[in-house]
Amino acid sequence: GAWILGGQINLYYRINQKFIKKGQEPPLHAWWAVLPHPFDLIVGLRQVHFLARHYSEVRGEEWESDKVAEELFPFISSSRFTLKEFVLTPSNWFWFTKDMKDFDLPNLK
Repeated sequence: GAWILGGQINLYYRINQKFIKKGQEPPLHAWWAVLPHPFDLIVGLRQVHFLARHYSEVRGEEWESDKVAEELFPFISSSRFTLKEFVLTPSNWFWFTKDMKDFDLPNLK
């Protein structure tokens, strides 16, 4: 268990380093790997998407699209966000919540 978790954190860290070297914001929060499900799944899905985009660029290929990440589950392809931002921004969750307004919860400001 700990070996796999350590490997995931290392992978997410290394992906972030690829973006930092290009002068871009790192897309992942590596420590999210230790969060309970489904938050650990969020960072896992995001790493697949951003690694694919990175290597598409490395190979000189034009990025076409990723319907699953860019349309159905926009949290996968969106800019880096905090847990609080994720919880308060339903428009970033799913295709059917994309028109919802952000939650305004005074206790979480």
